Amino acid sequence: MKSKIIIKPNALNQLSQLVDLTKFSKLAVLTDKTVADLWLKPLLKNLTVKPAVIIIPTGEKHKNLATLKKVYQQLLNHQLDRHSLLINLGGGVISDLGGLAASTFMRGVDFIHLPTTLLAQVDASIGGKTAVNFNGFKNLVGTFSEAKAVVIDTQTLSSLPTNQLTDGMAEVVKHGLIKSKKHFQLAVGKKPSQLSQKDLIQLIKQSSQIKLNIVSQDPKEANSRKILNFGHTVGHALESLSLKTKSPLSHGQAVSLGMITEAKLSQLKGFITTSELNLIKQGLKHVGLPTRSETISISSVLKLIKSDKKNISSTINFTLLKSIGQAVINQTATHQQIVKALLWLKKSS
Repeated sequence: MKSKIIIKPNALNQLSQLVDLTKFSKLAVLTDKTVADLWLKPLLKNLTVKPAVIIIPTGEKHKNLATLKKVYQQLLNHQLDRHSLLINLGGGVISDLGGLAASTFMRGVDFIHLPTTLLAQVDASIGGKTAVNFNGFKNLVGTFSEAKAVVIDTQTLSSLPTNQLTDGMAEVVKHGLIKSKKHFQLAVGKKPSQLSQKDLIQLIKQSSQIKLNIVSQDPKEANSRKILNFGHTVGHALESLSLKTKSPLSHGQAVSLGMITEAKLSQLKGFITTSELNLIKQGLKHVGLPTRSETISISSVLKLIKSDKKNISSTINFTLLKSIGQAVINQTATHQQIVKALLWLKKSS
């Protein structure tokens, strides 16, 4: 199934006109405390049917089985049945956790995503991956289940601090690196604070289309969809390790560090040139994303990437770059090459 994607300013105020909600027996809205304070009222004001509202604490640390259990209990308390609809209003945590809750409650109820962050609008809400973190591993428990619709209200980005816009740019840049040099150049052309509504709409449209095209050809990541994992083998390891510290990395920061490390690995394998590596680094820096991490423990990163769920028979499978705009899946690297790339991440300027 291919999700219907609607990109429109003020879409939250028009949800009943954009999506037919009358065919569902009951509605529930899942959101977090931060988003509820900003965007719950505009959404509820427009709905002709009063939904149940479930509000969870904000943050990645709450994307776990304990929170999922509480959501199930709330869905049960509000007597949702198999003909109900769950509306996920929020960022990546809400998309991931809400999608998992809906896809497993009563063996699956329909859901739609209303992503409120750039990261969720171009990545988490598209493609049908749902998940929670488990025992220190990112997204270890989840399903493949497509939303009925993804409704993107670009006005919600107006409430985002610059660092969250920057965070979302990591996935926008990634889409360019794996599929379109032109999109990469557009993505790194301006600092996030300089982006107009028109710029944002163009970037979101292009990025979401790139991801949707990839996903529609390989919904369950059997083959070609793996190009979306560029930057995520190392990135997820860095993010998981940082969650145990007092200053955890955001998803975008971790993916940026993962991308530059895996771009270095691509260069070490002779796939991309040093000048292409430098262009990638300059682009990430220009949009405010990190390209260096002096504090990483190489042994800890190695241990985690060896446990990555994308591996087959203990072989670490990377998605690497053949050039800016072209990715290649199922690539291996020697232990020495991986260590060299991680050392470079620690020391590069």
